[in-house]
Amino acid sequence: MMEFAEGQTILQKAFSLQEAVEDIPEDEKLTKEDLEPIHYFADGMYLRSLFIPKGVAVVGEMHKYSHFTILAEGTSTIVSQDGEFKAVAPFVFTSTPHAKRCVYADTDCTWITVHLNLDNCTDIEEVANRHIITDKKELLEILK
Repeated sequence: MMEFAEGQTILQKAFSLQEAVEDIPEDEKLTKEDLEPIHYFADGMYLRSLFIPKGVAVVGEMHKYSHFTILAEGTSTIVSQDGEFKAVAPFVFTSTPHAKRCVYADTDCTWITVHLNLDNCTDIEEVANRHIITDKKELLEILK
């Protein structure tokens, strides 16, 4: 079981968990290809669907803007700065900007996020860069 430093915030624990997962040898962990999202586009919207098998923990991305998050099927335990709770499909919530969540799939799950995409861009990398905080410098600026 992973040990956390005493006094760490939930956000610090989420980043510690993410770093620990990144340190697992490649042949012992699921790859991004194993958890490959499906992308959908509609006028002004971008949806991302992700299947998470039972027993898998995922550390989510930190988003710049609020968006809808939907648990379409399954049951998950979620830990974030807002606390810990169990989500049972169908479940919809508004994800707040700068939230960092850890999701444990209690059963096979399908998660969907819905984002604004006003110019109807279909370049996945560009859309992700618009919505996800990937740069530590940017994150530090936000967390000041």
